[in-house]
Amino acid sequence: MVFGKRLNRNQQRRPMDKTAIAYLYLSLPEDHLLHISKYKTAKAVRNVLKIRHVGVNCLQQAKQ
Repeated sequence: MVFGKRLNRNQQRRPMDKTAIAYLYLSLPEDHLLHISKYKTAKAVRNVLKIRHVGVNCLQQAKQ
């Protein structure tokens, strides 16, 4: 609670999302940053990175 106000779940998670996104930005190369810069939550960024990673694996397996 902040000065008697009750925060909803989105307001409680916003600082955690910003921290998680900051760590992701620091750990990724620049070409990936362009793809994830439009997403606002850490979960959305994670899903995009996961889809991209799975696609690369499928492509590598198809080439073999």
